[in-house]
Amino acid sequence: MKNKFYLILSFLFLIIIVVIVFKLYLTESCDKNSCAENELCNYDGKNFACLELILCPEIRNEFCITLYEPVCGNNYKTYSNSCVACSNKSVRGYVKGECKVI
Repeated sequence: MKNKFYLILSFLFLIIIVVIVFKLYLTESCDKNSCAENELCNYDGKNFACLELILCPEIRNEFCITLYEPVCGNNYKTYSNSCVACSNKSVRGYVKGECKVI
């Protein structure tokens, strides 16, 4: 009876270890503080990942077209396109697509 108990306990412990390893290593994720300076944590279509920022040009546009190609600024605000994002002086760069909630 004791051996059966230890066998079941060992099996449950093994399952717990497998679940922890799966969550830690197979589901990569990020948050706002885990990315490098020129990266942004956003949804890449499969999971949340640190995506490289497309940097805004030094000379910024004063006028932008109304084309809707959403980008996510490094301030985690969605802009209608890269021109609109980069016309905001506080935005260093952006990634393509809307900002996703982390």
